[in-house]
Amino acid sequence: MTDVDRKRLATMLGMLGSTHAGERDAAGLQIEALRKRYRITWEEFLAPPVAAPEPPQPPPEPPKQSSPPPFEWAPWEPVKPTPWRPKPDHSRLWKFGSIGLVVVVIVISVITGH
Repeated sequence: MTDVDRKRLATMLGMLGSTHAGERDAAGLQIEALRKRYRITWEEFLAPPVAAPEPPQPPPEPPKQSSPPPFEWAPWEPVKPTPWRPKPDHSRLWKFGSIGLVVVVIVISVITGH
């Protein structure tokens, strides 16, 4: 039933309480004509309006799987420090510090003969 017909019905129902018999009869006939126009029973006519069902919502999209970054390591690239992998300490490569460097230079000079 439209809002206009609902307002009209409310007005006609109010007229049923009139002191004039002709006004009450006319209101009753108009209400009956409205019911017949909608082709519904009195039970359906007096039932509260039913809200239109909401259209079903599409299911939520699954979270997108993030793929690991492509393998881009090369031996000449420095290791990127992260909180769980600190910056590499290359000083550990020379156990003897500068003395180790002197020893390497002497060994190379002996081998090459210079």
